[in-house]
Amino acid sequence: MLKKLLPMAAAACLLILCAAVASAHEPRDVDDYNFVVGFMNEPAYEGLLNAVFLRVTKVAAHEHGDLAMDNANEKEEAANESSAAHGHDDGHGGMSHASKESEVPVSVRLMTDVEDGGGVNVHIMTDGWRWSPENVNGADAPGEGHAHIYVDGVKINRVYGPYYHLKGLEAGERHIRVSLNANSHTDLTIDGEPLEATMMVTVPEAGQHTDGHHVAGHAPESIGAGAAMSLDVEAYEDPLGGYNLQVLPRGFTFAPQSIGGEHVDGAGYAVVSIDGEEYARLYNDWLKIPSLDPGMHTIGVMLMSNDHTPYSWRGKPVEASAVVHAEAESVEDAEASVDTDGHDHDHGEAQLVGVEGLENTMLVEVTHVPTGASQVMQLRGVQDAPGDYAADFIPTASGQYTLRFFGSVEGFAIDEMFESGPGRFNDI
Repeated sequence: MLKKLLPMAAAACLLILCAAVASAHEPRDVDDYNFVVGFMNEPAYEGLLNAVFLRVTKVAAHEHGDLAMDNANEKEEAANESSAAHGHDDGHGGMSHASKESEVPVSVRLMTDVEDGGGVNVHIMTDGWRWSPENVNGADAPGEGHAHIYVDGVKINRVYGPYYHLKGLEAGERHIRVSLNANSHTDLTIDGEPLEATMMVTVPEAGQHTDGHHVAGHAPESIGAGAAMSLDVEAYEDPLGGYNLQVLPRGFTFAPQSIGGEHVDGAGYAVVSIDGEEYARLYNDWLKIPSLDPGMHTIGVMLMSNDHTPYSWRGKPVEASAVVHAEAESVEDAEASVDTDGHDHDHGEAQLVGVEGLENTMLVEVTHVPTGASQVMQLRGVQDAPGDYAADFIPTASGQYTLRFFGSVEGFAIDEMFESGPGRFNDI
């Protein structure tokens, strides 16, 4: 019996699991729900404390009397019809992108650094890949393009370089996914599997500290640059909605790998604001800005030191801005609406909420494929993470596993099998 191979962990060990970081999980739509499945700690090792991990989410409900939401739904449906009629993908998160096999070998993996305050710095490490923001929406070319970044299944933004800052995430276990996409936004695959990487990160509660660096508030004073420093800003209208922002600094180098560290003259990052309100950090020289309300808007950029202090030159902040005139969008070209949390929420990207109470209605059967030994285990809710569940164990056999989740979700019968392996979640 698998029970001998996988003894239950002591309750005192559960806190370790809640703070773990994983590298690969498998998402799947099951009827009206989205499942994310894997091991809590990945890579998973024989003999080390671990747990089966399950996240179940669904589209957030809204009041039918909410005129703004009803209008957004009508806009989404019209946009989908328009896209289908024109035979192209307009980048809406609620639509499935076309996919194609990469013409050259490409790989991607993630590293993250969690800051106090809900910020997460994401490092997208690639091989055989060239970032080409200047060619976005253009013709595809082998081994080049951009990325799309998702948190808990919700698309946040396009990514135009190897570093990206996620701002203001909710406390708890968060699932981050990054896909590599061709210039035309087509999803790329390798050997038929999506060219993407995933990771679970633990965002601390307000007032708690992470093991990473701490983020102080922006100091009111600036730090003088040791040599001439300036920048230009260009905002190019994106045919799918919003703007592609290019920052052209002089006497300055982006150094996201040193964020939060000691000041190094001439290095750092930038802060982007929209109409005077901080929108996002910029770790590369391009950033996707979502669609804005009709009217005139000022997109500002200020250069910052690694230690979060603004740069100045000759007593003035090193900053520049671009003024754009946003016109009322048609359903054909509307892509996203701006949110001051720094996220680029696509009109078609529904907000997801965790499904609670499944520890009482579902079980998981864990099977070691090489031997066929299996055990049925109960799920427990993960603290401060609605919709997240775990079943604790210490694996004492390596190899491939299947995870079968069965029972019911909100009265609907569920019986789903997940199998570890390449492109899914890791073997033990």
